[in-house]
Amino acid sequence: MVYDAISKWSDAEKPWLSVVLAGLAFFTFFFRSRFAKKFEDRKNQNKPNNT
Repeated sequence: MVYDAISKWSDAEKPWLSVVLAGLAFFTFFFRSRFAKKFEDRKNQNKPNNT
């Protein structure tokens, strides 16, 4: 989507939809990785120690 936006930028109509979707994809990727890490940390805290 980033390539699509860059290649079509010189057109009369700017490819704002491609730019927005690419930004959303980057945001989703980083949000998911951070959110998954929080859940993993919480799961490790609640796990009882067997030692």
